[in-house]
Amino acid sequence: MQIYIQVKQLGKRKDSIEAQKFIIKDSLFTVHDLLYDIVTKQVDKFNHRAISNIDDEPTLLNYLSLTQIENQSPSGKISFNLDYRQQKQDIQSAFDNVIMAFNDGLFR
Repeated sequence: MQIYIQVKQLGKRKDSIEAQKFIIKDSLFTVHDLLYDIVTKQVDKFNHRAISNIDDEPTLLNYLSLTQIENQSPSGKISFNLDYRQQKQDIQSAFDNVIMAFNDGLFR
């Protein structure tokens, strides 16, 4: 099943709301299951993003295209989207934070 979630983009000069498409399982019956599925996908996406190989040989022709620069410029930060700290997130702690935020009414 395909759903759209309205996500408020914080950190921009103007907060904007964008619809993000998610593909979810048809077997989800509760909000708890839906939140767990979304958190799991987002944490996996975060953990598998591009990682900088600082110890390996550097790439000589690392550059951004004009389209990439234009797409990143509204946020005020233009980067190569590399994770120099190689952070990994834990699914359970991220899910606990989402449940706490949901119970506190930070999103609906």
